[in-house]
Amino acid sequence: HHRSLLVDQSLPITSYPTKSPTGSPTRPPTREPTREPTQSPTPKPTGWPTLPPTREPTENPDHHRSLLVDESLPITSTTKMPTSNPTESPIACPDCICKDDWESDFILLIDTGCVSDSECGDYTEGIAELASTFKPRMAPRVGVITYDGSDVIVEININDTRFNDFKSGGLSVHDRKDFYDEVRGLECNGNGGDPTIKQANLVSAIDRAMEMFEYEETVYLP
Repeated sequence: HHRSLLVDQSLPITSYPTKSPTGSPTRPPTREPTREPTQSPTPKPTGWPTLPPTREPTENPDHHRSLLVDESLPITSTTKMPTSNPTESPIACPDCICKDDWESDFILLIDTGCVSDSECGDYTEGIAELASTFKPRMAPRVGVITYDGSDVIVEININDTRFNDFKSGGLSVHDRKDFYDEVRGLECNGNGGDPTIKQANLVSAIDRAMEMFEYEETVYLP
């Protein structure tokens, strides 16, 4: 009966524009969004992630085949129970070990020939490391002799009181460092500094060491 001011005046007017609008724009939504998705997302997980480990490794590896073994590979005989000792003693004569450091004397014979200045630092450092490992205290006594193709020099005598004094009763940390530095600081450059000269008078060095041992046994120690 009344034409809206917003209606286009050029359009024809129907006898009955529309019936009453629908009772409700849409049906009401469901009372609840959805039922519970599932009673439980998944069944309970396995009782334990993994089976408990075996109580003991195995009596013998051959008795049981591990699940990790490739079934396509042939089984070869493995070892029996481990040995009680991994290996025999690497020392050729264990009974020959000196039971008391005070009964031991060592003399290092160091070849300084054909060792250049550029190599000398690494060379003497390795010797100093070795020498200090078997001199944890005043005993055993350790002497040092250097030699090349012509000269034999006693650098540290085995009765040197700085490092081998029985009466002092011990070698302090500072004394051990001094001993290390003494060996570490040895000069190489033997045979007149010519590394091409391969001469090494080892026999004379051994003879000099034997003289030192004999002197200790017959003169100094008694």
